[in-house]
Amino acid sequence: MSDSLKIDYDVIIIGGALSGSSTALMLLRENPKLNILIIEKNPKFGYRVGESTVEISSFFLGKILGLSNYLNQNHLIKQGLRFWFYQSNENSFSQCSEVGSPYHVRLPGYQVDRSTLDEHILSMAVDAGAQLLRPATVKKVELQLGDLQKVTYQHDDKICVANGRWVVDASGVRCLMSKQLGWYRKNEAHPISSIWARWKNINSMEDLNFAQDFPDWEKRCHGTRWTATNHFVGKGWWAWCIPLKCGDVSIGLLYDERIVTLDQNLGLLERMRKLLNEHPVARRVMQNAEPLEKDIHYRKNLPYYSRQYFDDGIALVGDAAAFIDPLYSAGLDWVAYTTSAAVKLIMSERNNDDITDLLGQLNDGFIQSYDRWFNSLYLNKYFYIGEYDLMQIAFRLDLGLYYLGVVIPTFEKGRNFPVLPPYATANTSIIKFMCWYNRCLADIGKKRIEKNIIGKKNSNHFFQFNSYVANRLIILRLTMAILDLFKILILNNSLFKLNSNKSDGLSTTD
Repeated sequence: MSDSLKIDYDVIIIGGALSGSSTALMLLRENPKLNILIIEKNPKFGYRVGESTVEISSFFLGKILGLSNYLNQNHLIKQGLRFWFYQSNENSFSQCSEVGSPYHVRLPGYQVDRSTLDEHILSMAVDAGAQLLRPATVKKVELQLGDLQKVTYQHDDKICVANGRWVVDASGVRCLMSKQLGWYRKNEAHPISSIWARWKNINSMEDLNFAQDFPDWEKRCHGTRWTATNHFVGKGWWAWCIPLKCGDVSIGLLYDERIVTLDQNLGLLERMRKLLNEHPVARRVMQNAEPLEKDIHYRKNLPYYSRQYFDDGIALVGDAAAFIDPLYSAGLDWVAYTTSAAVKLIMSERNNDDITDLLGQLNDGFIQSYDRWFNSLYLNKYFYIGEYDLMQIAFRLDLGLYYLGVVIPTFEKGRNFPVLPPYATANTSIIKFMCWYNRCLADIGKKRIEKNIIGKKNSNHFFQFNSYVANRLIILRLTMAILDLFKILILNNSLFKLNSNKSDGLSTTD
């Protein structure tokens, strides 16, 4: 270790939101004597996306961080995913096809107010012993791998320097360290952009006027539609609708730049509302909606990744490491895996273990996971995302294989949470199958767009999707979905030979 630098902290964490504060909290639970500094640039957390958890992130928050009681008391219980399809803007609300459960889900999920959640976990980390500087801005990081890291920051109008053995980058989409180290890459194979905001005066699907106007529609669901993550989907786009316990509703639009062109002469909200008004369900829900001031956001070319995630003295966690797509609300899963990996790496080094092999395993695992996760789930998905018959099959298979390969193994391990992310160690046959059916469905979607027959099968369907459970009966349900997949492919003359060597997606191993 360098004689010219005096160690001030064992770990310096850049960013105090969920990924940074979770890392600090888990480290201090492993070793309460660790000297940890959290540098957070915001005096308080504002509105942010990432409000919806799924099975793995709910398990991580509830079982690993111990927040089950807090989540049940302070946030909404989520009722799964629900999709709404339309044929034309002339459809009535009740004619739009629906995919969703008629009952409530089996496993925990939450619609979380991220600013509230982030503040709570940060306070837990401080109570556990972390030192917090806030507001403070990191100006420069000087790395000496295997030695001390030097962080220059501004706090109370003063420029200060802190030296630490480890730097954890939890800076979010700023990706401070990934960009500084030259690890940052845009995912150009997935050109999606987004506009989002929080809204008030939204028409809830649980309001009496919905039941009065559409009694048959109301009867077919015995659970609560509104607290699901409702997806309004169309040609090359989808929008999330997430209610929060404070009464606000988060609504955001995602669209593929290759398929959707928004009117650049309009303001951001006008662009978003113009497209959503084409969808009868979205139009009814947002009929009286008003956006909250100072909470309107736009981001072009959302997805990115890192060519490396860890080194001897540096760890990237959460959005500072990578981002793919929010369709299945898996962003907080990524937080769970990256923070767990960072804690494992730091504690191994603290225990004087040789971390060379572990660094290789983690970097290879996260690189491979991103590749597989993207190519099997998201590559060209927006070419068929608005097609009821295609997306209904994809959703059943995507979610079922997530349960089979990710959820069930995690639940079986209990509190021994894995540090390698999904698909890093998955069966390659399953990955090839997922890439294949996604490619088949995208091929059908592209042909429909070329022939201008998109959305022709989107009216008057309701697929009652009972939520999966973490047991082996899921194999029977997956078998039924696979049979339905082959029917679709045969009907569309798209049952082509599986070519495991074909690669038209992303590889981050360049």
